[in-house]
Amino acid sequence: MASPKLKYVEIDSTDVSSYVTSFKVTRTKDSGITNAIISFNTNILTVIDFDENNTFHEIEIWRGVSAGNEDRIFKGEVYTFSKDGVFITCQCKCELYKAVRASVTKSFDSNIDTEAGNFSEIFSTLMEDYAGLTAVVGGTVQDYGTTHI
Repeated sequence: MASPKLKYVEIDSTDVSSYVTSFKVTRTKDSGITNAIISFNTNILTVIDFDENNTFHEIEIWRGVSAGNEDRIFKGEVYTFSKDGVFITCQCKCELYKAVRASVTKSFDSNIDTEAGNFSEIFSTLMEDYAGLTAVVGGTVQDYGTTHI
């Protein structure tokens, strides 16, 4: 089986693959958060505006054997960037990072709340309303049912 050699990188839905000089994607064992460090040549500034007030660009990194966009290996946001000579280096975190960093002080009452004590509904509410992620019961979130409330 051939190793993936080609890459495809998008920032804010713009193909920036030709500006990539290197990248590394790692997943932390303790939290499950995936991080990416990606370097670009400064020509990327002709298509993407990196500034201090606008660092949260959406980024996707793909790789493949026959095409660069066969297997997505990272989806998240640029959290910090730095300019160093002819390179721009971006520190990126996956979407799960938002959920881990969210602070929630909500309690759920099975007699009052629309979730009715259903764990999958509570999870969906936490992800969508507090973490800014998308979760669909019966789709991406398995329905827990109403046996255990």
